[in-house]
Amino acid sequence: MNKVWLTGALTKDIELRNMGDGKAVAKFSLAVRRTNGEADFINCVAFGLQAETLSKCVKKGSRLGVEGHIQTGSYTNSEGKKVYTTDVILDRMEFLDKKPTDENENKSSSEIIREVVESNDFDNDLPF
Repeated sequence: MNKVWLTGALTKDIELRNMGDGKAVAKFSLAVRRTNGEADFINCVAFGLQAETLSKCVKKGSRLGVEGHIQTGSYTNSEGKKVYTTDVILDRMEFLDKKPTDENENKSSSEIIREVVESNDFDNDLPF
């Protein structure tokens, strides 16, 4: 079974991009505390509606709970070296901050999600 549950804080603002087919992809890193007080920095990826929602609702330092699976991969960088990657691909997410981010201060999460859905054509490609 390949299942991951993490709770942590975003180490930087969300990087939102669009793939060739126009589908949104968000890449971010979560700082997750170990039991000994140290932290691991876990690379995460979200697609579609989740990616759009994350980009509007969270910023560096926001606390987030995620559920997903580990995916490994590799690519050759510009110097010809093979680079190996390990990412958590999101299945679900949960906002853990008590207060929304500045620009969405007066909006609920459901209002922001509704705005994202109304402003994009997802062709029934919901990630959950």
